[in-house]
Amino acid sequence: MELNRVLIVYKHLSAIRPRVSNMRMKEFKRMTRIHDKALAMITDLLKKRKISCHLVSQQSVKKGLSGDIIIALGGDGTFFAACHLADEIPVLGVNSMPEHSVGFFCATDVAGLSKTLDLIKTENLRAVYLPTIGGKIDEKDIPFHAVNDILFARHTPAEVARYQISIGTKSELQKSSGVWIATGAGSTGGILSAGGKKTEITAKRLQYRVREPFAHELSGYKILNGFVGDEESIEIIPMRDGAIYIDGPGIVCEVVEGEKLTLKLSNKTVTAFLQSNH
Repeated sequence: MELNRVLIVYKHLSAIRPRVSNMRMKEFKRMTRIHDKALAMITDLLKKRKISCHLVSQQSVKKGLSGDIIIALGGDGTFFAACHLADEIPVLGVNSMPEHSVGFFCATDVAGLSKTLDLIKTENLRAVYLPTIGGKIDEKDIPFHAVNDILFARHTPAEVARYQISIGTKSELQKSSGVWIATGAGSTGGILSAGGKKTEITAKRLQYRVREPFAHELSGYKILNGFVGDEESIEIIPMRDGAIYIDGPGIVCEVVEGEKLTLKLSNKTVTAFLQSNH
């Protein structure tokens, strides 16, 4: 694989500094130094290899950029942000702070990047194709395809979500904390913590699980968890205003009372280089 132009998507830590408490400021400054050093080392490595690079902060990710590969420098959140702009460009996650950051989707850290690039160039590390979740709110497409999961819920965790959920010919009214919908890649995340099952990362089906169903009506619920294939969809109509959270808390889309949320396995995949044990 030719590597002539690389996009580096990185977390701009200065953007979150206003939210850091005084108690955590010393640690935050130390992490910033580590992260900035990692970014400098990567750009220096690419310069020595005579590979041009373009820097894009995670906070300003947008579609329409071009390159041979995207390096997502950070953790899993940065990896997902890169996937949202990737289109046909393969994504390589590089964990900038392995001792602090969750990097399940990161194939390497900064120290191992040179070797990993060699493996990619010689095609000894092959890409995988990650299924995604697509959908609509009424007739409007949701703005990004989820690589990991989508959570439907109310705006605050203490509020009960009331909604109608339909899968195929089955439909019922429910009260719960919300509904998880996950790909195989997301099956080790929030849905697993809620009692879901781990599945193959490239599985061509979605898993759903109702989160904390209302105890007094639990025995009557029939649609609590399971899988849907590529010909099926999950429909949710909220009885109160809610929202969907796409691949974490960063992308939030309102779902107004009475609107129909339709989620299904998308025909779009994300090309990614992952660790061989995934």
